[in-house]
Amino acid sequence: MKKLSILLGVATFLFVACSNPQETTTQDENQAKHECQKKEKRHECCKEMTVEQKERCDAWKDWENQTPEKKAELITSKKEYIEGKLAKMEAKEAERKAKKDEFKEKWANFDNLDIEAQKNLIDEFKATCCKSKCGHKHKKCQDK
Repeated sequence: MKKLSILLGVATFLFVACSNPQETTTQDENQAKHECQKKEKRHECCKEMTVEQKERCDAWKDWENQTPEKKAELITSKKEYIEGKLAKMEAKEAERKAKKDEFKEKWANFDNLDIEAQKNLIDEFKATCCKSKCGHKHKKCQDK
């Protein structure tokens, strides 16, 4: 009897929890919140491709029907693109590491600073690492 009442209690709880109209965020609402990203700055991957890029994309998809020369050209093109991206990533990583090391030097002296300087150092940290991608203040971004 005790097991039956526990089972009924759990079932009731699940039924009430699942049918309770809570404030949930749907995918459409999430997209609406971040529409500002699309309006302000289009990402590189979202821009329109040129005719040449479309041709290369189609040729890559139709790999089996390409001549060996065209395959070599496609591979060379992709290799150059990836090497360029890797170089950019390494440059950004080096820049981030330099900023991180600079901040760590300041942070090592944190306990010796006065209260205002400590606050400024914390604000500096928040400004460098906790930026909103789209520049607008969303609830999630403000909580950080």
